[in-house]
Amino acid sequence: MSYLDFVGGGLGFNAVKGCCVTACDPMTTNEKRKIDRTLAKHSKRFYESLMKPAYPPPTMLKLWGFRMGRTSIRLMLDDSNRDYRYYKEKGWFQSDYFYPTRLNPVKHAAGRFFDSMAAKRASKREMVTE
Repeated sequence: MSYLDFVGGGLGFNAVKGCCVTACDPMTTNEKRKIDRTLAKHSKRFYESLMKPAYPPPTMLKLWGFRMGRTSIRLMLDDSNRDYRYYKEKGWFQSDYFYPTRLNPVKHAAGRFFDSMAAKRASKREMVTE
């Protein structure tokens, strides 16, 4: 679950942490109560996430992942690659993040720094492959 939450968040999804529920069939009364409590707790968490802004500012880690990935794709691939075309169609080569959001000045500067890191890494990799 942690992995899926991490990957979903890294891809720009507003993920809601889930749970695993297991029980034997037929369920005992205690198992049923435990599952009902867990589902009620997670239903509340899901509802609360729906009430939050649709496009929250990304965390620094999510911003890093987006900027490093998109800059690498922009510099290392071309229009013959499906990922490149998808990023281009979505406008992600010019955007601050996967979805419309306003970055504060610190995150805006960090995003430019992450872009430059990815560009340096791509140029080093290009020199190695030549």
